[in-house]
Amino acid sequence: RVYTEVDSHMAIGRIDLSYDRLSGILEYISDDKIFLNLDDVSQDPETKKMITKYEKTYFELVGKKLQEVIGYTEAEFTTEWDDEWNTPLGTLVCDAMRAATGADIAVEGIGGIRRTINKGPIRLKDVHDVLPFKNYLVSCEVKGLYLQGLYVFSLMTGTDTPVPYIYVSGAELNRQESGHRTEMTINGKPIDHEKTYTLVVSSYLYNQGFVDKRNTQNPRHWKIKLDEAVADYIRKETPLSPTGRKSGTIYEH
Repeated sequence: RVYTEVDSHMAIGRIDLSYDRLSGILEYISDDKIFLNLDDVSQDPETKKMITKYEKTYFELVGKKLQEVIGYTEAEFTTEWDDEWNTPLGTLVCDAMRAATGADIAVEGIGGIRRTINKGPIRLKDVHDVLPFKNYLVSCEVKGLYLQGLYVFSLMTGTDTPVPYIYVSGAELNRQESGHRTEMTINGKPIDHEKTYTLVVSSYLYNQGFVDKRNTQNPRHWKIKLDEAVADYIRKETPLSPTGRKSGTIYEH
C-alpha cells in the first residue's frame, strides 16, 4: 500500500497494488481518497496507524486553525470567464497579490487555482483548497516600453482557443472578435512607455521563466505565501461580492 498527502493536506490517497508473486505481473490496482476526519480514520485501522505520528498536527489544524472563519461572501466565487475574459476568483486572487505588495499588475496561472469559494462564510480551509501549492510572491519592475511584450502576457490567448491561461488584475488587454489581444491598458489608461511599472506573480510563474528577466529589474522575493496574501485580503475586505467595487479599495470585478 502506498499513502500520500493530497488535497491541500486535508486528505490522504490510498493505492492498493496486487502482484502475482511468481511472475511479478501487476494484477489489479484500487485507489481511494480518505479525508482526514475521525470517523473515516477509525474505520480503517491501517490508515489510523499510518497517520498516528501526524494526528496531533492534522486534527489540531483541521479542527481549529483551518476551520477559522475569515470572511463572508455574498455570492459564489468561480473561475468562469465573463465577456472580458475575467473571472471572479482569478481577479480576487490577483487583487490580493497587488494589495500585499503594492504592485500595479498581478498575474497568476489558471493551474494555480483549484477550487471555488462558495457563498457564505469563508474558512481558512477554503483558501487552502483554492490555493494548495506553496507559492510565494515575486515582484519586479518593468518599463512600460517592454510591458506588453513580456512572455507571461502572451498567455492571455491560448494556443487552440482564445481562453486565457492566466488571471490578471490591474491590466486590461483589449481584444479582437477572434479573442486575440491588441493593446494593453493599465487601470483603464494607455501604457506610458517611459514609466516603470511593478508586476507581481507567483513564484511558480517566475521560476518557470514566464517573466523575461532581461526586460525586468529589481526582482523581490517576498516572504509572503500566495494563500496567506489571499486570506489576509479576505479578512480586510469582507464582506466580498463578485461584482461591483468596494469604495476605497482596489477590489473590483
